[in-house]
Amino acid sequence: MNTIHDGDRFNLHISSENVQTPLALDLKQLIMKLDSIVRTVTDSVAQLHATTQSIQSGSSDLSVRTETACSALEETANAAARVLSIVEQARSLAQDADRVTHDAAHAAQQSHTLVEQLAQSMSAINQQSEQIADIATVVDGLAFQTNLLALNAAVEAARAGEHGRGFAVVAEEVRHLALRSADSAKQIRELIQTSVQTVGVGSAQSKDALNAIGTLSRMAHDITSRMQDIASATHSQTEAMSDITQAIHQLESTMSQNAAWQSSPAPLPPACKGRRSTWQTVCKLLKINSCQRR
Repeated sequence: MNTIHDGDRFNLHISSENVQTPLALDLKQLIMKLDSIVRTVTDSVAQLHATTQSIQSGSSDLSVRTETACSALEETANAAARVLSIVEQARSLAQDADRVTHDAAHAAQQSHTLVEQLAQSMSAINQQSEQIADIATVVDGLAFQTNLLALNAAVEAARAGEHGRGFAVVAEEVRHLALRSADSAKQIRELIQTSVQTVGVGSAQSKDALNAIGTLSRMAHDITSRMQDIASATHSQTEAMSDITQAIHQLESTMSQNAAWQSSPAPLPPACKGRRSTWQTVCKLLKINSCQRR
């Protein structure tokens, strides 16, 4: 009893046939309880060892999977960086296209203005040609009347006989002049008619060109508006891809830290620490070399 009280190791062999006295019975019960305690400690140590092995195996497997995830995240980050570069290039191209379409729209607007001015000028020329045609008509009428007067003068000169011969010569010259004036007026009128027709064709063509340029101008403005929308969208995509890339890099850094932590020896969980503490406490209280029942 003193040995047990002092916590020293001892070997005690008790035969069940010799257990008759109360003291021996008490000792037997004590030894059985001690044996149960030792078995409990042994089981706890075995469970602690199995748990530790399981934790180490799980930690190693998790470390491998974490490293694989880190590698995948790195590839994803590189792909996101390439996508970001492509989006940046698309944004730059969209901005260049926006500038080109804006310049084209400005040029189309200028062409539209010039064609409008040309149409106005051709309309003015047409009006002036019509006025000239009216004047030529008046000249033609004057030539016709002059021709009639010349004929009347020739008739009167013939009646005057010898005294009217000189007047007849003058009347003949006036009649020839009237005829030439009539021919010239006719030519002028024909030229003016041709010019009016040409101006009319040019005016119609200028109107068609004006309509075409107006359509191009509207299309250029529409394209400019769409390119601005594309530039704005690519700018938003650039910001979003930048945020995604940054988040992936942060996640990659966190996963790398986790992998480094998992590659180091893992600490025991509280349950294992509790079992180990229980085992150590019991071992401090009882130092038994071996306990057997026969």
